[in-house]
Amino acid sequence: MILLIGFESILALTWLYPSPDNPEYPHTGRSAARPDHGALSPMTFDEQTQQAFETLACRFRDEIARELREAAADVVARAREERNAAVAEASTRVRADVEQATAGELQRAVSEAEARGRDAAERQAHEEFSQLERRAQEMAEAAAAASAEHVRATRSAGGRVIEAVRALDSARSLSEILDTLVSCASREAARVGVLLAPIGALRGWRFLGFGPAFEPAASIVVPPEDSGIIAEAIRTGDRVSADAAGRRAPLFAQLPGGRESLAVPLAVGGDVVAVLYADRGERDEAEQQPTALPWPDTLELLARHAARCLEAATAGKAVRVLAGHPQSPSDSSHEESRAAIDRESPSEDDEAPQRYARLLVSEIKLYHAAAVAAGRREHNLSERLGAEIARARVLYEQRIPPEGRGHIDHFHDELVRTLADGDPTLLGQPV
Repeated sequence: MILLIGFESILALTWLYPSPDNPEYPHTGRSAARPDHGALSPMTFDEQTQQAFETLACRFRDEIARELREAAADVVARAREERNAAVAEASTRVRADVEQATAGELQRAVSEAEARGRDAAERQAHEEFSQLERRAQEMAEAAAAASAEHVRATRSAGGRVIEAVRALDSARSLSEILDTLVSCASREAARVGVLLAPIGALRGWRFLGFGPAFEPAASIVVPPEDSGIIAEAIRTGDRVSADAAGRRAPLFAQLPGGRESLAVPLAVGGDVVAVLYADRGERDEAEQQPTALPWPDTLELLARHAARCLEAATAGKAVRVLAGHPQSPSDSSHEESRAAIDRESPSEDDEAPQRYARLLVSEIKLYHAAAVAAGRREHNLSERLGAEIARARVLYEQRIPPEGRGHIDHFHDELVRTLADGDPTLLGQPV
């Protein structure tokens, strides 16, 4: 296009400024007159050509610059469009790749999370199942142990009751029956005591678990108005508990409210000659050791059997007395019982110290059979049963005054005879 414009410009200039050599130049038949120096001199052909070429060059330059600008603008526009298209395409491709990669990563992450969740759930379920199995096994073992312990405790409690009945049956005097009753009852309750029930105030016979203030039992005198359930047991001739409404423990017990206590009368011939009192002490009921048999029932059984033993012993004494006196045993049995208990004292009977020592040592053997067997085997009975032996000796010395013991240590002899099976070397250190 630039060349065409230039060619047309040359033709125009040639027509405007003809040359004599041009066939189309208009000839006038004479040479053209040259202008004078005062007029404009016509340009030569070379000048005209030079001028035309200069004009053409200027136009060329302008056209070229314009064309270049337009071409550059077009190139820039196309480049911008191509760039935008490329950027858009790249963005679309990158977005698709990112979305695809993200979707893949997300799916992989979800799959891994699901797998981890399943594994964790399976592990947790397995652990929980194992724990449940262990807990079930432990509960089964605990139930079996509790059942075995209950059977053992029941048998042990039943054995204690049987041994207590046998001990009461073997007692040979009224005082020994009462002492045996207190000793056996002390295995079932924290604090026990037997009080004689003559006309008027009650008088202590023996107490266990009440502390040193009750050691001289004979000095304990309880007025009827302070005896609480004991007075009611004497009046009704039946077992009475202080946990019932309106009933209270005796004043000497100093028992906090809410604690159970029990009073069981010992009747001979229909008259109450003594009362067995027992309670669980000052500790809370929740702290008490559970027993296989209800302790009030056990103590009532022992008290009633002791009453029968007292009645039998009194009847025997009455028969011997009536052998030389025409009096009916049934008429005098209960009076004889009360009088015999009031006046009977171990020191007044030559065999009383020995019988009382035998009772105390037999209790040790009865309630500590395993320790007795081990002490015999190891020749250290005094070491294994030191506390029980010391306690029994204190009771022996409290009951038997020095003048009633004589020169024979009946307590030590019973330790050798009953506890050591006749072999003093089994005791170990001297007691």
